[in-house]
Amino acid sequence: MKNRRYDAVDNFEYQLPEDFEDEDVASDDEVVNVGSKKVDSGDDSDEDEDDDEDEAFDDEKHSRMLQDITKLPGEAFEGKKKKNDVVVYEAYPESEYNPSRDVLDGDGRITIDDLLNPIHGKPGFNKIRKDVQRMGRKSMSIQPPLPKPQQEILDRRSTYKFTKENLSEFNPQVKKNREATTMYFNEDINLGYNTVGAIAAEFKPRTEFEKKMASIINDKDITDAHKEDGAKLLELKKVSVEDVKERQDRLAKMRNLLFHHEVKAKRIKNINLEARTRQFREMDKVFPIKKKET
Repeated sequence: MKNRRYDAVDNFEYQLPEDFEDEDVASDDEVVNVGSKKVDSGDDSDEDEDDDEDEAFDDEKHSRMLQDITKLPGEAFEGKKKKNDVVVYEAYPESEYNPSRDVLDGDGRITIDDLLNPIHGKPGFNKIRKDVQRMGRKSMSIQPPLPKPQQEILDRRSTYKFTKENLSEFNPQVKKNREATTMYFNEDINLGYNTVGAIAAEFKPRTEFEKKMASIINDKDITDAHKEDGAKLLELKKVSVEDVKERQDRLAKMRNLLFHHEVKAKRIKNINLEARTRQFREMDKVFPIKKKET
């Protein structure tokens, strides 16, 4: 075949050896007939017992089959038997008004026991029951939340108390600043016409350094020397008219020489620039430079 997915495999048939002997194993029907008892059809109790025996025999047969296959002891399969759950019927139909069988004794509300009863006997039930008992011993009622206005009032009170305790730490410093002496400069005071000389004349030494400096400056010998030196300086400042005119002429001559020197330097600079330009032009004629084509 063109679309064959697997390779061809040769099938071999197993043949039993010649000395093979079949074991005498009873069939299921024979075992049932041998193990069952003859009962009357009219006796219902005997029929129930027969059914129980049949179920027990089926379980035993199933366990024996598992032992033959797995080669394990029979105790390993005893836990796999199904447990018959006991069905408890309520006296009244269950609903939101009748959640439990204690509706006649209690108030009809769902309790924790009602929620735990369905898992009774299952793994983890004991742990859950212990946790519930521990919670019951340490039970604590939870108050419902307050309305929003009342909650805001309590929050403001707690905030005010907290801020009052923290801000009270700065009360001593604030009190000290309030009681400290303060200088006001908003008053208009007539200071009069003050000059540097007037301020210096009114100066009075207060510190030790100022007093020492005043004693040195106001010494008689120093004041006399200052007066004499001042008179000599005034005498030196007296200059004749001829000397002043001679000085002005000398300054004018110097300015004229400086001007001529600047003009000459500028002219020489222009001459040198023209000569240098002329030389460059002659060199270009002798050695022309090819311009690069752009």
